[in-house]
Amino acid sequence: MLSKEPPKSIANILSHLDTPQSILIFNCLPSNLQKQVATQINQTHPSEITIRKLDQQLANKITKAS
Repeated sequence: MLSKEPPKSIANILSHLDTPQSILIFNCLPSNLQKQVATQINQTHPSEITIRKLDQQLANKITKAS
């Protein structure tokens, strides 16, 4: 179903899913489309919310390691 969408749309959809789910879907795409979607993902900048979540996760890991 997604393979008929433009690579940019697929990249956007995958970026909003959990990582394991995104990987499963990505692996089901034809290899030529995977390359195009990967290129789009690499060109996409993370949102402020994503950056904040990553900062918080890193802070939690540092706190636990201390």
